[in-house]
Amino acid sequence: MPLTHNRALGFGLFLLVAGRVGLLLFSLLSTGVMTRDLGPHGFGDYRAAVGYLGMIVLLADLGLASIFVREISVPNADYNRVVGSAISLRLVLACASIAAALALVFALPFTDEARQAALWAAPGFLAYSLHLMIFGLFQQKMKQSQVIMAEITGAIVLVAAVVALWGRGASAAAFCGALSLSYVTTLAIALFHARRHASLVPRFDPAEWSRLLRASVPLAVGTTMTIAIYQSPTLLLAMFTTPEVVGNYGVPQKIFDSLMGIGLLTIGLAAPLLANAAASDGERFAGVVRGGLQTMLLGGTALALVLASTAPVVVAVVAGPAFTDSASTLQLFALLFVIHTCSLFLREAATAMHLQNRIAWRVAPAMAIAFVGFATLIPRYGGNGAVLALIVSETFLLFNFLRLLRGRLSVRLPPGVFAKLAAAGLIAAALVYACQVRELSWWLTTALVLPAYGVILLAVGSVAIRDIQQLAAKLHGRLRGGGLQGG
Repeated sequence: MPLTHNRALGFGLFLLVAGRVGLLLFSLLSTGVMTRDLGPHGFGDYRAAVGYLGMIVLLADLGLASIFVREISVPNADYNRVVGSAISLRLVLACASIAAALALVFALPFTDEARQAALWAAPGFLAYSLHLMIFGLFQQKMKQSQVIMAEITGAIVLVAAVVALWGRGASAAAFCGALSLSYVTTLAIALFHARRHASLVPRFDPAEWSRLLRASVPLAVGTTMTIAIYQSPTLLLAMFTTPEVVGNYGVPQKIFDSLMGIGLLTIGLAAPLLANAAASDGERFAGVVRGGLQTMLLGGTALALVLASTAPVVVAVVAGPAFTDSASTLQLFALLFVIHTCSLFLREAATAMHLQNRIAWRVAPAMAIAFVGFATLIPRYGGNGAVLALIVSETFLLFNFLRLLRGRLSVRLPPGVFAKLAAAGLIAAALVYACQVRELSWWLTTALVLPAYGVILLAVGSVAIRDIQQLAAKLHGRLRGGGLQGG
């Protein structure tokens, strides 16, 4: 790839990653203000309401977001019809699900403060639901920078709102109202940019609704189970423990969710490539899968090692001294970050190959493992037990997705490379643990671990630069071309 092309791609990706990092920082800043003002109890009520409505909104997706990207990436797709029909279908599903959730919240064993917070958060989550659909349009057009700017603006609005509430004795419901204002702002700006790429007029087209639902239902089954796996710990902790426990779990979970934005950015860049290659070229598709998975493992592990090394100071800076017990939970979330991003990427690859009807069969046993883990580990270890159960469940799911794709690809995925990358990460993680046992400072631990990780990678010979360069070249072509053919 010419040097000028490398520079162009590097600058484009730098802007996207910088935007995600900025979004992460604003998100953590708003969280820090809330935790210091609400304390563990009030923040626990806030997280219970947000976790509950977040789960409902994600369940209402029914797999449409992934199917939407696939359908508008197909050459010669009826673009405006798909976009308009998907928007109208999402609106109907979101309104119905949020209305049902608000009716049900009074029957669940939440605190009165958490119930009131859910009412104030509802408008924002309706806007957030539509934003998740619109995001796929920017993915397909390779214009993620526009939607990221919308999200950063929304995050700035949230920071301003929570700072205005700080020190005024505001309740969790007031902070949920601030979150609603943020989501509505984000949607408004995203819609402004999205109208340049497609007609956003909702189309009430029963035939197209039926086609989209038939395609998405198999994926929705697996998606629903995944959402249940990841959202259940917050709800279980809220219903069977104290708000303080929920708050101490909520801080590292918020950091994890913020970091997942970076992983989802990479997956979003590759999703249209996967859909396009799967429809035309099996060898090219396998190359995208190899390069993408190796990128996830390398970049995700490096980020996770930094997070694990700095967990105590990160928690103290983000949430304050009242949440210092959350540091060990955050370290477990760092490991989960690597596994979960790889699993999501392979799920996207399976969807591109129209294997969504098989995804549910892979997720079902993982969900069973997760809930057995929740039942046995949460009573003994609280939030740490919840994350441990998630790690075991997601690892099982990752291997199942690898087996599914290896069985369907004409070009074999070399398992040895991935095993070496995983082994290098685990060795480096053990080094983090050894440094913390010896009570080394966070900055010295980081300074030792990252170079050691690089040396381990070189020693095992697991860095497959060619596959990653090929993926970068494909992404560069899409970024320069402004999207995919037929879109």
